[in-house]
Amino acid sequence: MISFKQAQDVLNYAKDFHHKLSEYYKKLNDKTDQIRIKMMLEYLTVHEEQLEANISRIEANISGKVKDTWFKYTLCDDLRNEFAKMIDIMEDITVEDIIRTAIQLDDCLIRIYKKIAANSDIPEIKEIFSNLSELEDHEKRRFVMDSTRMYDM
Repeated sequence: MISFKQAQDVLNYAKDFHHKLSEYYKKLNDKTDQIRIKMMLEYLTVHEEQLEANISRIEANISGKVKDTWFKYTLCDDLRNEFAKMIDIMEDITVEDIIRTAIQLDDCLIRIYKKIAANSDIPEIKEIFSNLSELEDHEKRRFVMDSTRMYDM
């Protein structure tokens, strides 16, 4: 399990995760000729890039004192397991697989953020991770609506 030592570690992990997921979607996109899958993967690539940029913007407004706040937390195993499953199904991936897995990954990040917010005694940490949870949840809901529209095409 991955242990986070400071708030900055969580932010770095989340940015890196969104970046790697964006790169993964790009690679999948290059390997398929199916129009629906390409559309979904292009959407998700941009979605992950935007989430990474949003975290960077939030991070830029956080004081060094808050970034250096220590707490103990371990990474949700589901996040790594789902990502590993995605890599395993690279050849036979369907639109449904992509949607399901993207939602599961979002849900895991939301749980991480909510748990950090709930377990912190520092108001600014609570606020930052509550905001990240809300941002991730909002983006997940938007993704579900957009993917439903794309799927119905």
